Amino acid sequence: MPLIFILMGIKHCGKTTIGKLLSTTLEMDFIDLDREVEKQYSPDLRVSFREVYRKVGRAGFAQLETAALKKLYTEVSKPLILSLGGGTIENTKAVEILKQSGLKVYLKEKETTLYKRILSNGLPPFLDSSDPRQQFHALYLKRDSMYTALADLTVKLEGRDPTEAAAAVLSAITTIQGAHNGREHIW
Repeated sequence: MPLIFILMGIKHCGKTTIGKLLSTTLEMDFIDLDREVEKQYSPDLRVSFREVYRKVGRAGFAQLETAALKKLYTEVSKPLILSLGGGTIENTKAVEILKQSGLKVYLKEKETTLYKRILSNGLPPFLDSSDPRQQFHALYLKRDSMYTALADLTVKLEGRDPTEAAAAVLSAITTIQGAHNGREHIW
C-alpha cells in the first residue's frame, strides 16, 4: 500500500488547511474524509457533510465514513495526505481501518484555541447551549486521549498560523521518517 499521511485532531485544529499546504509542498494528493462522506451520500455533492450528519444521524454518518475509508484504502494507488473528520476517532470501525496502515499524525491544539474557533461561527449543534464550555471540555479530554493513543506522531500546534503549523508537521514527519530509514515499516 502506498504511503498515507493521516492528519487527525479535534474540530478546527486545521487538518484540512494544513493537509492542503502539505499536499502542495510534498506534491501528493489530498483527500478530506468529510468530502468523501459527502460523495458517498450524494454523488453530485449537493449535500454538505453537516447536512448529511443531520439527516442520517451519528450512526448513519459513521457507516458512510467507514464505507468511504474502505473504498479509499482499496483504491489508493499513490502516496496521499488524508484529513479525518473531528469525530472519526469515535468511529471504532473506521479506526480499525486506519490501524492497517498510514502514518497517523495528531494535530494537537490548545483547548482554549479550539473552543474560540468553534464558537466563531456560532454554537454548533454538537454542543448543548446550557453549558457549552463544560461540554466541550469533556469532549476535548475524551478525544485528546483517543487521538494520543492512536497517533504515531503528535505535533503541538500551539496556535501557529497555518503555514507555520504545516512546516512543523513536515519537520516532524521528516524526522520520524529519518528515524525509520532503512527499516521496513508500514504507515
